[in-house]
Amino acid sequence: MDRDAIFWAARLLLGLAGVVLVFGSVRRLGRARAAATWPTAARVATLSIPLGWLGIGVGLLALAVAAGLGLGALAGPDQPELVPRTWRGWLVAGTAVLVVLVAGASTARRLVNRAELTALIRTPPREPGTPPPPTPKIPLQDPPTAADTDPAVPADGESGWVYRDATGAWYLAVATADGQRLVRLTDFALVPAGTAEAPLSLAGSVEISVWPVSDSAAAVAGPAELGTVSATEPRAARRSR
Repeated sequence: MDRDAIFWAARLLLGLAGVVLVFGSVRRLGRARAAATWPTAARVATLSIPLGWLGIGVGLLALAVAAGLGLGALAGPDQPELVPRTWRGWLVAGTAVLVVLVAGASTARRLVNRAELTALIRTPPREPGTPPPPTPKIPLQDPPTAADTDPAVPADGESGWVYRDATGAWYLAVATADGQRLVRLTDFALVPAGTAEAPLSLAGSVEISVWPVSDSAAAVAGPAELGTVSATEPRAARRSR
């Protein structure tokens, strides 16, 4: 095997290692973010979030270096070299590295959000007959009016859809007599109109299940404390695929 083939094999292996590391870190980070946001998601290690971001960064860097070395070799002289030896080769290699890093970072961010939603969808429901732990009750408020309708909720949204605002907070849309309001999913509190920061991005939908309990347990836990929530994709999103 000549030197040129060895150099190209090394670049290919470096790029493949970067891709594998990025996708593995994306899955780890998605599960970690789901566990940090949703109490029903599976628990993960404490360092999963920083390790996930570190793995994504190292993987993108490896992929960018492999792409830069490959394009730099194509733009250089015919003599096989592992790294460029001319200013033209370095210019092409540096440009390729920057493009891969910028495009890869944007793509990785979207993949992490999708991995988080996938982890929530795949969270198994509680076994029947096992009541969930008590959760905070929704605070009592006056009946909503037209003025209380949350303007941040999209006009074509449906009750039961889950949204994420610009700050990363999760909300559940609920129907009112005049429109829709938002329930914050971290504590299940009905938030005042305008609390969520627009724009809202559709993340999925929820299905609420009520588990039967004994009369003594029902006397201690109110009706709002006897349900579990599982995440699914919205029906409209499934129909559009």
